[in-house]
Amino acid sequence: MNKKTIAVAFGSALLAALAGCAGFFVPVTTTTGGGGSSSGNYVYVANGTTNNVAGFAITAATGALAATPNSPYTLNFSPTSLAITPSNTFLYVGGIGTIYVYVINSNGSISIANNGSPVGSALVQSMAVTPDGNWLFVLNSDAATLSEFQITPTTGVLTLQTGATFAIGGSSQQVRISPNGAYVFVAEGTGGDLVYGFDTATGALGVPQHLIPPNVTSDNALAIDPTSTHVYIARSGSTGSGLAAYTIGSGGSLTQVTGSPAATGPGPYSVALSTTGAYAFVGNRTDGTVSEYSVSASGTVTPIAGSPFKGVGTLPIAMVADSSGSYIAVASNGGTPDLNLLALSSSSPGTLSSAASAATGT
Repeated sequence: MNKKTIAVAFGSALLAALAGCAGFFVPVTTTTGGGGSSSGNYVYVANGTTNNVAGFAITAATGALAATPNSPYTLNFSPTSLAITPSNTFLYVGGIGTIYVYVINSNGSISIANNGSPVGSALVQSMAVTPDGNWLFVLNSDAATLSEFQITPTTGVLTLQTGATFAIGGSSQQVRISPNGAYVFVAEGTGGDLVYGFDTATGALGVPQHLIPPNVTSDNALAIDPTSTHVYIARSGSTGSGLAAYTIGSGGSLTQVTGSPAATGPGPYSVALSTTGAYAFVGNRTDGTVSEYSVSASGTVTPIAGSPFKGVGTLPIAMVADSSGSYIAVASNGGTPDLNLLALSSSSPGTLSSAASAATGT
């Protein structure tokens, strides 16, 4: 089934596609992609059925959404994942068999790069760029491999690393990088999770740690806190489902936090953290809600009074947070609407309210 994916470029800061890793943001008002200087916020949605990417500018004070110039951007393939470089220069758009790169212009529009030719070949299920902007990891939809590409900083062109296609198992769900760049996480769905140690200087991955939770249908999505000390997993299943929290130990070993997993709505499928890591949010695909939690220094998550939030579209499957800590964006595969921008309350910390919504495509 085709599904929506999202990525955001907030001023000069960004969050990679789907949940992403918070913690490598820089202040707005610095140079952005395309050689321009902008303090604008932008969100991009990939639409798998209509074969395009929709871009929106976000009004910082109100959260209003307005289409970026020339949006939507037509593709010649069905997109499955998005990823943005930390410099906010390039947007990678992946599909089954191909990866293209786009320049992010100062007004939030995107322009195809590399003379319109693909920059990589992969069966893209999920993509993530390392915090230093030098490496792109691709989780392939064959449920068997993780591929590593080196990024040319000036052009965005990718080079597949020799011997850097790694065997995995389970079902492909999501790849994420820790904010400190030390670990690559893979949600394998029915196979649990893998944690690779990563050398940002050489691009070398270590032997992975393997987490196999008991009686679990699927580990669907990951979010790592800004200090790279805890990982949060949206986990579905007949038993043990919910928002699972783990402490990241030496070599990427994972220790479940006391009280984990926390209860969610049915079908937890996506997860995002606020930029400070103080709050966590889970998109529940089955009932179209977002569960809200406060997060302690020890990694414990506690449901917030009034949770879950119900004002999102049908089948919410992807979430990202902005660098200001003001908004959570949610893409819904069933539409009604496609994209919701949710505001974090300043008076009731961790609670959400509707800021804006938009149709993006099918």
